[in-house]
Amino acid sequence: MRGRRQFPLILRGMPAAARRGGIVMSDRILDFIKFLTGALLSAAFTIFVVYLSYKAALAAFSYGHGVGESMVAEKPSKEVTIMLANTSSISDVARILKANGVIGNPYLYMLDSYLNGSPQSFSPGTYTVNTNMSDIELNNALSANNSITVAKIIISEGFTISNIGKYLENKEIVSSADFIAACDNSSFNYDFLAGLPDGPGRLEGFLFPDTYFIAKDASPEEIINKMLARFDQIYTPEYRRRARDLNLTDRQLVTVASLVQDEAGPPKECPAVAGVIYNRLRLGMCLNLATPLTYALNTREENLTDADFAKATPYNTFVNKGLPPGPVSNPGLAAIKGALFPADTGAAYMVIKDAKTREHLFTDSADEYAAALKQYDRKY
Repeated sequence: MRGRRQFPLILRGMPAAARRGGIVMSDRILDFIKFLTGALLSAAFTIFVVYLSYKAALAAFSYGHGVGESMVAEKPSKEVTIMLANTSSISDVARILKANGVIGNPYLYMLDSYLNGSPQSFSPGTYTVNTNMSDIELNNALSANNSITVAKIIISEGFTISNIGKYLENKEIVSSADFIAACDNSSFNYDFLAGLPDGPGRLEGFLFPDTYFIAKDASPEEIINKMLARFDQIYTPEYRRRARDLNLTDRQLVTVASLVQDEAGPPKECPAVAGVIYNRLRLGMCLNLATPLTYALNTREENLTDADFAKATPYNTFVNKGLPPGPVSNPGLAAIKGALFPADTGAAYMVIKDAKTREHLFTDSADEYAAALKQYDRKY
């Protein structure tokens, strides 16, 4: 009859309760089918979207890589030396290549390296690459077969040029004589060297003490240039302006720093030692420092004799007032900062009170200074 729901044949003749249960069961099955169909459609749609995204990303990478390759091709050809101090990951190499202007985008380089099966770690060494190399060519150039033997050198704070030369000779990198000759005679283009007198010792104070990685076949000039470049990084424009505020040239500032380096015990003493130096200069007193004299006489402090203290040399600050003619060693950062920002204590005297640590007693009293000389058994 119209208007009445017709039950399937299988349900006819069933009790009413059973027929009602069958209707409920049928509705649940229909709901489940709808849910399952919707889920399958949703999954299919998701897979389709992911596929399209993958294709779009692949196309974008291909385009970007092509642009990158064309940009590399347009870059001027330039050889660059890359130095890997330790075993380096692909991300380390990408950072170094980027810093040296070899690649533009380190992330594209790393992705390209992964996709092309390039090595993911590189051995220590010095490598020569070119700015117009492709990523694959770069990784081939960075293989161990192309490396140059590298030596690690540690230049200690307070080393003189003579000390550095002997150290390099002992490391079998260059001879001491060749290194010193290059320091005295070779040209280096740094503004802080402008106006320095030619001859022995002209670079003293400017060879910044640090750890360096040097190619075993490096020339003396290449080694010196690395040290001067590091000094140029450390001696910032702010520091140069500060030196002018102290009415000092760059060389005079480095001369003070070298005295601080050689006289101070622990680094924390550097500002106090610098304060004593400036106060004695201001008061017109002799500096009474042994290190310039040992520098001039090429000897050790404990070997100085009474006759040495009276010798006529411009580096003898026991008889000459003012600063010595130039730096007497190559100072580190703490000594340079101490010379730039001395302690404002008024102290004009200092006495070593601990021979082992070289810590000082600082005072502005001549009487206290005289008493300290006796107490600690010092000549000066």
